[in-house]
Parts: sequence; C-alpha cells; structure tokens
Amino acid sequence: MKRLILLAACLILAAVPGTTLAQGGDAACPALVETALAVAGEACAGLERNTACYGHSLVEATFSEGSDDLVFSAPSDRVGLADLNSLTTAPLDGEANTWGIALLHLQANLPETLPGQAVTLLLMGDVALHNDTPAEAEGSPMRAFTFSGGLSQPACAEAPNALVIHSPAGEEVALTINDMALTLGSTAVLTFAPIGGADSGQIALVVSLIEGNLTAQVGGRTVELTQSIRPTAPSFPTLAVTLNDRGRVDADSMLVEPALDEIRPGMAASCEALRRLQFIADLDLPDCAAPLEAIPAQSTAQPAPGGGCTLTPHTAVNLRGGPGTAYPIEGRLGARDSAQADGYAQGADGFRWWRLAGGRWVRSDLVDRAGACAALGEVETPEPPAAPPQTNGGNGPASYIFDVGTCESGRRDPVDRFRPGDVVTIYQGCRWPSEAEAQAAASGGWITLDGSPLDARFGWVRFLEAEPENNLEAGWEVTVKATWIATPGSHSVGGQMPPCGPHICTFTVAEN
Repeated sequence: MKRLILLAACLILAAVPGTTLAQGGDAACPALVETALAVAGEACAGLERNTACYGHSLVEATFSEGSDDLVFSAPSDRVGLADLNSLTTAPLDGEANTWGIALLHLQANLPETLPGQAVTLLLMGDVALHNDTPAEAEGSPMRAFTFSGGLSQPACAEAPNALVIHSPAGEEVALTINDMALTLGSTAVLTFAPIGGADSGQIALVVSLIEGNLTAQVGGRTVELTQSIRPTAPSFPTLAVTLNDRGRVDADSMLVEPALDEIRPGMAASCEALRRLQFIADLDLPDCAAPLEAIPAQSTAQPAPGGGCTLTPHTAVNLRGGPGTAYPIEGRLGARDSAQADGYAQGADGFRWWRLAGGRWVRSDLVDRAGACAALGEVETPEPPAAPPQTNGGNGPASYIFDVGTCESGRRDPVDRFRPGDVVTIYQGCRWPSEAEAQAAASGGWITLDGSPLDARFGWVRFLEAEPENNLEAGWEVTVKATWIATPGSHSVGGQMPPCGPHICTFTVAEN
C-alpha cells in the first residue's frame, strides 16, 4: 500500500490579504472558512459518481496497492473510490490558512436507473474515513466505511470537525458506518462526543438528522429518527451510540444521551457549511440554528431471574426457522411477551439473529434485550432454503421501494422490472392533520405477502406538502414498512395503515 502524505502549498486567501487566525483571532476564522468552502465548491464542481475530490488543503490519503500513478495533492485532484483506502482531513490552522475539506460522491445502493445521482459525503476538519468495502466486493465501492476523529475542540465554531451525508431528494440510501447499518433519506451530520467527561477516554458516535428520515441498527434494536418540520420550530433529532475499543458499533453498543450544548455549535456549523458550499443543486435546508432533540438512552426489558438473555419485541414479530427471512415463519411473539435466547448467528442480510428455545429465530433489531446476552455464543444454523437465482442483467440484486397504496414502485420503475433476488421495501402510508395523531397511529399497520404477515417496522413520521395531482392534502405521514427478497412467480401484497387501506396489489416476478 502506498501512503501519500499530501504537503500541498498553502492557499493564500485572496479575499482577506495578509489575514491569519493568529493575527486576527476568532474574527479571521469566518473569512477563512468562507474562502475554503468557496475553493472546495469550485474545485469539486461536477464530481462524478464513486469519486473523491480534494476540496481544500490539507488532506491526506492512502490508496490500494498498484495505485502508484494517482495524484491527490491539491484542490481539484480526484480519484476513484475503488482505489481509495482512507482519507484524513486536517483541522483548521489559522497561521497556515488551511482547513481540510474532501468531498465524495457514492452510488451506494442507488440504482443505475438514476444516472448522475449520488450520495454526497462532506468531510471537514480533524476527521477521517477508512474504506471497509472489499475491493473484490460486488456493487458500488465504499458502501461501508469507518468514520473516526478526536475530541479536540475546533479553532473556532465555524470550522467543525464533522462528516455530513446527503442523499438525493426522495431516495433512501443504505450505508454501513462503523459497523452500524444505517438508512438515510436526506441529510445528517456525524461527529463525536465524550462519555462520562472529557477525561474518561470514552467517546460516542453522534448522529444529528438535519432533514428527512434515518434508521440505524443499535445494540440489537432499530432506532428511527424523523426531523420535525414545523413552520416556527424546526428541531434536529440526535442519537449518540457507544463504540467498542476498535471504534465500532457492536452488539453491546448502547444509546446514551450526549451533552447537547457541546454538540450543537459543530452541528449547526456543519449544516451551514453544506448550505454555503453550493455544491448540491436545489438544496433547501431548514434553519441550521434549530435546537437538537436527544434520543433517550436505550431502555431494555427486565432481565430474567438467574441472569439469562431476555428478548422483548417492540411489536408483534414473526419467528423464523433460521436466521433470515428466507426461512419459513414458525410462529409469532407478541409485543408484551418475552422469550429466552440461547445463542445467535449472523444472517446473510447483515443482521444478528437470536435463537430462542425450541430452535426458532428472531431478528435482533426487532427486540429489546436484557440480561447476559453478551455472554451467548454463536451457534450453528439450519441448512438455508435454496436461494432464488439473482439475474438482474448479471449485476446482482437491485433495490426498490414499493407503495402498496398506489401499487407502484417509489422510484418510478415498473413493477415488471423486479427480478428474483431483488431487495424490495414494501410500505403503506397514511396522512394525518397533526403530528400527534400520526405518532399515535404509528403501530397499527401491517404488510402481508401472499396472505402471510411480513416483519414490519413502524414509526416513520414526516411532514409532506400537498399533492393536488394525487388529491392529497398536506399533512403528517406515518408508514409501515417490510423488506422482501423477490422470488419468481405471481404474488399478492397487502398493506394497511389505519385508516388508510387495506390495499392489495398483484404482480408477477419473472424468472429472468
């Protein structure tokens, strides 16, 4: 592996001749930040998919073997993500007039039917990214990465140490960050905060949602964030999750409540940086100075007497014959019921699955856990059922969103494009006049496939503008969602989110 230490010449700020942070104090910082963002925006204009751009000095990069001819040492330099091993941006240095900025465009799970659209990553200050996606893996590069950074305070509030992620409008993208599965529909800021005081040496990964929706898998449960869009009082939901000694999220990671007053300035500056970058067309962010709303520290079920591992579902869930939705349903576990786990296995879907007494399985993100779950070991799994062929033009499975209410794909692709092995997120939504009414209805829906219930996720609440062309008034939408791996044949999909529905859709998945 070749390590490139980028010692590019420092950019002289033409907009503020002779001014440095050392000379001008905090007053010079906003001008430096403004100029750095302007340089980065111009340097990285027209950035292609699956490409990284050097936005502003200083940036350090490492590349995979065989990449000796790559140049990435000054603003405007670009490299393909498939060749990139890591990126590190430098904190603001007022004397050198430097503040590291890098921009990346990822395809992630966006389909080829959305040419040119990409996930934007904005890396600023004293942080780094490490590419965790193997070079030989199928699909787009850097779908999985590790985000790291220290707890050093920025030289000024306008120059945060942070990562901003923005997905195209109307699209949900799936990423794995520090081993945490995350689905994002719009814009979020990632940074770090100390746990138990600045001298404890422990840090938490902090995620603030600026707009849209976000789902994260944390400590065996699903955490869903929705930005509250109110005409007079926007707010940014914020979660903080503990990391292990390798800086990763694992089965023992927990939600904690961060010190919001310490996080808010950096989050607001990151939001404002994305706005001022002018890198994304038609970007419409809410007020970056809005307050943060912490997600409460993780609650768990009461542990069983004797120290076993107790699992309690958030809502009624299906129990499977093995660790995956490809296994048959072998029962249900009610929302008020608990069960004891005796082991676990990692499913092909990337989730941990708990094995219950009697050999039935439940997915970890659908239950709260309590007791000695961390002491359980990995167990052998049943022989998986035969997997359907993955055709999709030879490119592996594609991802789609299917609206039961309209019987259409949310990405405007015809249903007859579905092929065996494709990942289909099925959802049913319903609008309410107020956010409170939508929240109250967030657990009353269901999704079925060919008459059998699918494991459903609830609680995505968001404000939607009126759609006169579809006879829809403005209101708060709550949805129920389920994931299905497409299989060949004729299928019937049903969904209800009271009082909307039930709706039934039928379609056929071709063999190839």
